[in-house]
Amino acid sequence: MPKMKSKYLHHLYNQVEYDFPLKRSLSGYEIELSLIDEQGDISNDSDKIIKGCRAIDNKFHIQEEVAHNMIEITALPHSKVQRTSLFLINNVEQAMNVCEKHHLACIPLACYPGKFKEKMRKKKRYQYSANAIGKDAYNHFYPRCYGFHYHYALPRGVFNQKQEFLNKHDSSKIQHTLLDSYNFLIAADPALTTLCQSSPFEGGKYYGKDTRMLYWRGGRKLKFDGVFSKLQLLGGLQPYKHTVSDLKHTLKMKDEKAVRLFEKSGAPKSFIEKKSRLDLIWNPVKVNKHGTLEQRGLDTNLLSINLGVSVMMKFILRAIQQDFYHVIPSDLALDEPFKLEGNIIFIPPQTHVRNNLQYKSAYFGLSDKDMVDYCNRFYNLAKKLVYKEYIPALRTIKNIIDKKMTISDKIIRRDIALSFALD
Repeated sequence: MPKMKSKYLHHLYNQVEYDFPLKRSLSGYEIELSLIDEQGDISNDSDKIIKGCRAIDNKFHIQEEVAHNMIEITALPHSKVQRTSLFLINNVEQAMNVCEKHHLACIPLACYPGKFKEKMRKKKRYQYSANAIGKDAYNHFYPRCYGFHYHYALPRGVFNQKQEFLNKHDSSKIQHTLLDSYNFLIAADPALTTLCQSSPFEGGKYYGKDTRMLYWRGGRKLKFDGVFSKLQLLGGLQPYKHTVSDLKHTLKMKDEKAVRLFEKSGAPKSFIEKKSRLDLIWNPVKVNKHGTLEQRGLDTNLLSINLGVSVMMKFILRAIQQDFYHVIPSDLALDEPFKLEGNIIFIPPQTHVRNNLQYKSAYFGLSDKDMVDYCNRFYNLAKKLVYKEYIPALRTIKNIIDKKMTISDKIIRRDIALSFALD
């Protein structure tokens, strides 16, 4: 058979041909926190904290969430991940100082281990969402799940800011970096959720190492009845995409599904029309209306852990978008996930990631040898690509893997120790 040359494949895989950066690699953060009082009980005084922070600075990056026990703190994107991280740390520290004045504290966990009665906000925009998604599930799960969201800017030219949607596709290598970034974050999800898990208990019950994932995603693959159990299209861990056309088609389909739900639940047309086509989507990996790729599947945790995995994501995505590393699903990656050969990163088939690894992450974490291997290989890939000066930020993550001890594991061990002491 004669050897065939393809201009498209040369365009796609030749790393030397493109040696200019696509754009500055901007990263941003959001962290959701719950409040407790001096007795360790949930507090519904979030409005006091928001008001206190804005009294210090009326542009303070803090906002309300669906329930009165929650706050959200953000850090604006910056090309230097160190700057973004320091901005988040500073904002959280100031919020904690305000909390202290009101005899409150923020808890860096994704679920409160004890029981409490939720106090939902009564604003219409929240009520519309509750009616569309399912009021009982919304009111029960939303106030009990606190997450960390990581944002990374989309490649240059693939996003239309005015339309708040992806641009018309073409065969450019730059466009393909969007798919590579998107697919990589899906493949990395089980490793990231494992390393950041902090929610083994909720309401006095043990569900798994990552209760937040079970509560939020739910569904047949996780064998749990969560918020999006019957709406996996809008909230489950999604499959890979292989063309920009496929991705755009799916995003439009998600929007149409969400609009039908909101219309059926009685949300006014004026509310729906104000929404971007990317607004009403809650999957763990999301193309955001602000022109970012958002990983929103991670538990709120200690900042050292959340920011540690952010550094890993930042530099891998930077390599994909600026150095044109290509991401290829392959059976090879069943045994060697995140294997790096030249400028190619091999990721496992999506069925393995979504059906097997996601489940093992939620229920077993680092108690499962496959998850230990998966997290270790993800770490090794990141270490190869992270700039030398950022390696110290990965030490906390390496320590978690070496000791097979996440925050969830530490909470469980403490619970077991206490139960023996009480006996």
